[in-house]
Amino acid sequence: MDISWKESYSVGITKIDEQHKKLFELLNELKDAQENEKDYGFISKTISELFDYSVYHFKIEEDLLKEINYPHLNEHIEEHEYFRRQVSELQKMSNERKLILNVKLVIFLKEWIFTHILASDKDFGRFLKTIEK
Repeated sequence: MDISWKESYSVGITKIDEQHKKLFELLNELKDAQENEKDYGFISKTISELFDYSVYHFKIEEDLLKEINYPHLNEHIEEHEYFRRQVSELQKMSNERKLILNVKLVIFLKEWIFTHILASDKDFGRFLKTIEK
């Protein structure tokens, strides 16, 4: 079953929402790789894409949060750093062919992204709306 985007996940910033949708696509690719026992090359490529795209996305998000003087910027950056470290470790394990892509791993990535979007990112979306008024 794919991880589907719902409008209720929107933070109200089109650019950020589109990037979140891309993260969902990458998660679905990993989930598919796990379910269909894809080869290491595919898994490694997808984890690298997830890492690279998250770095790109987090930079855009963090720049926006700095621009609007978001009061929880440091905590938000720490959450991003945690995710980057986790995915970087997965990338390293995958490159060394030591990674077992299992259900728990896919669930961890999915839950982190969902929790981050639905809590932290939606919070800055609400903050942005209050300062735009």
